[in-house]
Amino acid sequence: MDFNGITGHSLQRSILDRLSRTGLHHHTMLFTGQAGIGKMRIARRFLMSLFCSAENPPCGICNSCHQVEAGSHPDFITIIPGEKGNIPVGNETKKEEGSIRWLIDRLAMAPVTGRRAVLIDDAHCMNNQAQNSFLKTMEEPSPSTIIILISSQKSRLLPTVKSRCSELRFTRLSDKELRDILSARDYNAETIDRTLPVAGGSVENAEILADQTLFSSLIQYYHSLCEFLLVESVFTANYKDITKTISEDRMIDFLTHMFRVHLLHVVTGSVPHVPWIRNELTDIHKLKGMIKILLALKKGQSHNLNIRMAIKGMLYSLCFEKGSDLPLTDLSYMTG
Repeated sequence: MDFNGITGHSLQRSILDRLSRTGLHHHTMLFTGQAGIGKMRIARRFLMSLFCSAENPPCGICNSCHQVEAGSHPDFITIIPGEKGNIPVGNETKKEEGSIRWLIDRLAMAPVTGRRAVLIDDAHCMNNQAQNSFLKTMEEPSPSTIIILISSQKSRLLPTVKSRCSELRFTRLSDKELRDILSARDYNAETIDRTLPVAGGSVENAEILADQTLFSSLIQYYHSLCEFLLVESVFTANYKDITKTISEDRMIDFLTHMFRVHLLHVVTGSVPHVPWIRNELTDIHKLKGMIKILLALKKGQSHNLNIRMAIKGMLYSLCFEKGSDLPLTDLSYMTG
């Protein structure tokens, strides 16, 4: 397979190259890993190769490749969340395009080219009804159909969905890989140095963090959290300026990366100088506790948790804890 122009994920690319050449791929695959690390790009390239007859597909110049790139290929279907941020199940009678019921009906028809590819981005944005509606199609698609689901939040997928998929896990990009990608996109060295520690190996995150105003607001809120952990006074900081630009979900991710870098800096001293770290905060128990709070908030979002109130309550609780249940040598939870 031709993966020219794609950086990182050498193991995953090798696996997909072998599957493309042998045709032994599962009919339904699940690509997991954090957002913005290249899952979608690689999935599209893999599915393009199935329609291309070149010796090293996809060639990018044949009619099939051009149609996929233009979004006009009759048998290459892409489903993405709509304006409301979800992938709807669709009405039984009026199956609107882009809904799961519309997709099921489409897949019941014979493909124009003899085979069909389906790419569902952010598959976790299907609610339980939509996921359940799609189970039979996932389990028994036509022999000529391959389906790839992409998710950065695998925990939101039903166990019955995950059990019907062959999973391929993607890890974060290395700092070098991310730096190379950002440099190729003409970001200057100062911006790259500023964003790398917080981006968590994600190109998408890094490009969002390139916004200096947003980055400054994030640092200010991080400093407010650090100040509370140092002084244990009344917590009054507000993150309203941040969520004008990004979601609470994304904000929690960025803050988690910040405190992971901070903890790693305190525990190992291996983190290069990061100017925004509050070096006076060296209490490992509180830093671990802060990360646990942020991870709990992330999980609570799927239950409509009031994040602003939860942050306050959990911070106050942290002040009265007697010790951390995470041993100092266990940093595995920092890499999730």
